[in-house]
Amino acid sequence: MKVKLKNLCFVTSSRADFDLLFHTLERIENSKIFNLQLIVTGSHLFKRHGETINQIRDSGFNIDQIVKLKDESTTEGVINNMSIALKSFSKAYSTLNPDMVVVLGDRFEIFSGVYAASILNIPIAHLHGGELTYGAIDDQFRHAITKAASLHFPVTPTYLKRIVQMGENPKYVFNEGALAYINSQLTESIAAYEY
Repeated sequence: MKVKLKNLCFVTSSRADFDLLFHTLERIENSKIFNLQLIVTGSHLFKRHGETINQIRDSGFNIDQIVKLKDESTTEGVINNMSIALKSFSKAYSTLNPDMVVVLGDRFEIFSGVYAASILNIPIAHLHGGELTYGAIDDQFRHAITKAASLHFPVTPTYLKRIVQMGENPKYVFNEGALAYINSQLTESIAAYEY
């Protein structure tokens, strides 16, 4: 009997998170137990940020969905983009039917993708949670993403401790170091997660 592949849907919103995710995406793409799905959004799509969606395509990854936003950085523009993103992510997830959504970081685009998944009852794995960015709104988004996530992959013991202090179950918080080194733990933990 053939085992159904688990659909792992990664969301990338900038060159910064894509560069960190690159080797993990390769590992998932070559896996025999996962089917890689990729949603691209945020600054990847904007000319002034280099249209880094082309870097993703040039790397050989298939882009399953694009969540288009407006190139606005005002407070009103961010709020408008968040409302667009919630609707667009909802449609993308309905099309892709992921078993889990995997995100890195703290951007508002990631927040929107996470909360659309959360409302649709799709489990979430969060990379780089528990960190602090003093004086920036990033912390609020990051910690809200942590609260919505089912699996957590912080990169230091201090960040792990912070996530547990936030009330997350230590059984689902894994610290194996920087993302470049946690690929094995990440894939094993996601594979073992009860969907």
